[in-house]
Amino acid sequence: MKKFKLKQRLPKILIILSLSTIGLIYLSDLSISQQAKNCFHSIDSIPSAKVGLVLGTSKYVRSGNINQYYQYRLNAARDLYKAKK
Repeated sequence: MKKFKLKQRLPKILIILSLSTIGLIYLSDLSISQQAKNCFHSIDSIPSAKVGLVLGTSKYVRSGNINQYYQYRLNAARDLYKAKK
């Protein structure tokens, strides 16, 4: 008897899970789209600020080479500092 109830409920459960997944994807996309105004692609478009924050990462990767993310972040911080941003 319990197997019969599960077979009846399974399509409803799958529909609810599918709709929930679609809703979460939509909300994630909406959230990311709203943050696009905070992304800058040139130094001139960045507003000036008193303080800047450079997020950290490891200086070296496992192979011993310099981490490119680290290098790019330092280069960007240097460029912003020189531009008095």
